[in-house]
Amino acid sequence: MRGLGGDALPMATVSLFAEDSHGLVGMVVTDKDGKFRFKVDKGLYRVVARVEGLCPANVPVKVESSMLAKHKLVITMVAKDIDTCSYGVAK
Repeated sequence: MRGLGGDALPMATVSLFAEDSHGLVGMVVTDKDGKFRFKVDKGLYRVVARVEGLCPANVPVKVESSMLAKHKLVITMVAKDIDTCSYGVAK
């Protein structure tokens, strides 16, 4: 996870929800490099990231492979009270 300037965001709270039931699947805190990890089956999910003083990110994610593949989700956090809020891109 990165700030708008590209700096890593450690200690961010990242929650993962099942898209269909809205049930919480898991919650983690980013490491010193702004990285986090969830182990999930294929399906539709929603990632919600929060950092004090920044606009929360709410990103839909579709996991298409249940194999032990690593997928990258880049979340960019921006300050509150500006026109564009935080966003994420699956790569």
